[in-house]
Amino acid sequence: MYTGAEKWYTVNLEFTDGRFATLTGFDGGCEFMMHVATSGKARRVVVQSDFFGAFIAQLCDFFLNGEVKVPHEETLGIMAVRGAVLKAQEAPGQWVEV
Repeated sequence: MYTGAEKWYTVNLEFTDGRFATLTGFDGGCEFMMHVATSGKARRVVVQSDFFGAFIAQLCDFFLNGEVKVPHEETLGIMAVRGAVLKAQEAPGQWVEV
């Protein structure tokens, strides 16, 4: 499910096993962080990494040697969620099946 306004958006994901996830983005940026809640405890995690730099290095490595480092099933699953989010943007507040 997608909700949002001019300067922010939220995507809610409900998994078949009962887990939930919420992704929120803000125009103008903010620190990359997560709030994680499991088994009755919660914590805030500030992500400090060179994600983009590492991604580009791995992408170049793939094109140089052809080695697939991420299972195809994971890639297809992520792209299915992305496609559902794009579809959900067209109908804010309504659940979209992945």
